Amino acid sequence: MKAVTVLISGGFGGAYERLLPEFELDVTSWYALYMPANSPSSLVQKVSHDASEVLSEPAVKAKYEQLGILSGGSTPAELADRGRSEAKLWRSVMATAGIQPE
Repeated sequence: MKAVTVLISGGFGGAYERLLPEFELDVTSWYALYMPANSPSSLVQKVSHDASEVLSEPAVKAKYEQLGILSGGSTPAELADRGRSEAKLWRSVMATAGIQPE
């Protein structure tokens, strides 16, 4: 799948730092739009651009701020990088904590 854009929101306080002190964790919720992997690049770029514009509108930003959410867009490449980074981090956390996927 091709990544389109990401919306990042608030985190979970200090719980993870206490449980896994050897990791510097930035635990946040984030949301993304994805499209099928074979989507035309021009369409992916348009959706990414349009979503970023909507997230930048003052009324949208204000509504998200009322909910305690920081909104913003990213490029498809930035989202893909974040996904790879998150997967690598959480594989390491799982291994350290002895968690096995089911």
